[in-house]
Amino acid sequence: MILKKQRFVIPAALAAGIAGLTACPAGAQTVPTCKSLNLPNPIYGAGGSAIEPDIGGVATALGNLSSNPESIFFSDAGGACPQLQSFLSGTETAVYNYWQSDGSIHTCTGDGTETIAFAHMGNPVSACPGVTLPASVGDFAAPVQSLNIITPDASSETSISAAALYFIYGFGGNPTTDAPPWTTNPAFIVRRTTTSFAQLLLASAINVPAASFLGGGGQDSKNGDVVKEIEGDAPTNADEPIGFVSGSTADANIGAGKVKTLAYKHYDQTCGYLPDSALGATDKINVRTGQYYLWTPGHFFTKVDGTGKILNQDVANLIGWYEEASTVGGLSVATPPVDVLGLTIKSGDIPQCAMQATRDGLLGAIRSEAPAAPCTCYFESKTGGTSCHTCTAGGHECSGTQVCRNNFCEAY
Repeated sequence: MILKKQRFVIPAALAAGIAGLTACPAGAQTVPTCKSLNLPNPIYGAGGSAIEPDIGGVATALGNLSSNPESIFFSDAGGACPQLQSFLSGTETAVYNYWQSDGSIHTCTGDGTETIAFAHMGNPVSACPGVTLPASVGDFAAPVQSLNIITPDASSETSISAAALYFIYGFGGNPTTDAPPWTTNPAFIVRRTTTSFAQLLLASAINVPAASFLGGGGQDSKNGDVVKEIEGDAPTNADEPIGFVSGSTADANIGAGKVKTLAYKHYDQTCGYLPDSALGATDKINVRTGQYYLWTPGHFFTKVDGTGKILNQDVANLIGWYEEASTVGGLSVATPPVDVLGLTIKSGDIPQCAMQATRDGLLGAIRSEAPAAPCTCYFESKTGGTSCHTCTAGGHECSGTQVCRNNFCEAY
């Protein structure tokens, strides 16, 4: 039997020596309060960790503006559903993430007086047990997020099925079930918390209740923790470790000896699909066309009045920039000072304007749908190249019914 972790007893004499070591200065481990940072125009948000690569890129760009910079603080502890609850309660004393000018992420603490102005989840509210959205909160479109099944980069495995994942997470690595090599040792099966977007989505897909997931490899609170767990297991056994993370987290850690994504075959599909056209690609073509199953439209939440009008202009701007909308929630949206669309694509999320498919709820039936204002050409230009013609704002270079959008001739 392979033992993943060991506990050691420290001899009394050694323990006494350790106890006598000089302590670090008290200030060395102090986390500052968010307000003491005095960052300009702060906006506080809450949600799961899946959106953080995206939010972080936008926050960095907004913070680096020479005129009217903005600062985003984002709390993600415990998963998407608990953070939505924090937003609905209005304030919390929590640890927030914020981003410095070089894009590095840091933490600060709230003092309980911060007003959380928006929340984000990959899953709809209906997926959170016991949560009901009041009429005073609006639900707005956010980028599409995918879920990737990951193994160590050195794994010899290339694909997995929904049925295999049912055995893996439903029985926790029981060697009598039929899903080798992942049903040999539960110590290598990594999962998330029961209220995280990632676990709720996978639970719905494979028909294992989120609260019933089994496995001994850890129950990590954030997407990045899963990657660390899988990567740390690789030197011991490259084939047995398995976990699941948001597509943006997977993209940031693919290759270089870290992790890789498995092709996924859903129930009733005849073959497995990668999210992208190939390993290492970032074109999300199989998500955008609906062939890869593990994806869902995201959601922004913010307070609204009795007519559905958003109460916070800064949040309306942020949501509108993600949607490429001129108005949202009854408010006009300011001209975006940074390329939010491009930053979303870079993060590994998918703007809804680049999708050719949609679905309702968390994992409703997939159907074809053409976005009102497509950005397919722009998306492809950022993820491997496009054959679309370039154009200027006037669009005179575009032919027929084509329309110039984001300096590319889109189909309409």
